[in-house]
Amino acid sequence: MRKTRQEISSTKNNAILHINEAELLSAGHIGAGIAYWNNTGECLISNNIYAEIYNREVSDIKGINIKTLLGADYQTQIKYINDALNGIVCVSKDEHLSPNGEIKTILTTYTPDIADNVVKGFFIHISDVSVITKNLQTLKDENEAAVTRVKQQNIQLADFANITSHNLRSPASNLTALLGLHNESKNEEERKELFSHFETVVSHLNDTLNDLMETLKIKGQAEAETVTVSFEKVLTKTKEIISGEIIETKTVITSDFSNGSEIVYNKSYLESIMLNLVSNAIRYRSPERPPMIHISTAIDKGSLILSVKDNGLGINMEKYGHKLFGLHKTFHRNKDAKGVGLFITKTQVEAMGGSVIAMSEENTGSTFTINFNTSI
Repeated sequence: MRKTRQEISSTKNNAILHINEAELLSAGHIGAGIAYWNNTGECLISNNIYAEIYNREVSDIKGINIKTLLGADYQTQIKYINDALNGIVCVSKDEHLSPNGEIKTILTTYTPDIADNVVKGFFIHISDVSVITKNLQTLKDENEAAVTRVKQQNIQLADFANITSHNLRSPASNLTALLGLHNESKNEEERKELFSHFETVVSHLNDTLNDLMETLKIKGQAEAETVTVSFEKVLTKTKEIISGEIIETKTVITSDFSNGSEIVYNKSYLESIMLNLVSNAIRYRSPERPPMIHISTAIDKGSLILSVKDNGLGINMEKYGHKLFGLHKTFHRNKDAKGVGLFITKTQVEAMGGSVIAMSEENTGSTFTINFNTSI
């Protein structure tokens, strides 16, 4: 008995449908949800995984209209459905709230079923890619954290190089000054006195190196280590470190810490701040008068203040004030000027939650005021 062309076509389509159904059922073993919809939006085949995604049985899915099944999600998926019905393979990635309240990342692929250049329907392939998405996000976050860490380390190394070269310059130049004074002196007692300063400076130089290494270690930590620090002791150490410059320039340094003799602060930071401000005052001294520096503390609105006042060259604040604390910014023709000290000072003060401002007048002098934003 011969079959008609229509019967043959029908048999062929049924065979294809059975093959597709077998493929759909086997897809469940790899955790994929698959369903087949005809071109009117009716579900003809579905596997268990697909039905479970919508909290239904396979028997409930078969014959249902896709608009009914998707409900509110239909509006977000209609573009992909229309593309599939127009013969276009498309993919969507969405987040769905599962019955247990967990947010799932779902990858949905729409594949048209084309026979004789006619779209008969489309397959929907659904995969839960939540774990993959989470792992990719974790890798991305770790990569970004690593990049940020490397950038921060590069910044820290650059800062450390600037701080090291600047903070070691004062004791190094001081040793040179002491050596010059020692060689020029004809008085044996004076030579012995100058030589004793060598030991003190070398000792402080070693301390400075150790402090800088500790500073590098704590870089990037949420908080620098703080201890109770005496302003008088910090100033004494500063004067010992730059004793050669003080003697050579005949600098007079006075102090008044009666309004606040101590502070809980990072010790190496405060020593660096004091050294930078005092050596800065000497470096930019006026050739018309001996350098005079006065360092004092005060209380303003409950907060501890440190002031360093000098009678040096001063700065045109209207012209240079906005650049004063910038890195490598200099405002005088001083061969020793590097434009690092005030930048370091501002960075360290702000790192500890404080602020620093300057008042200055050309040919009169400058006053640097640090507000520690802390009570004593």
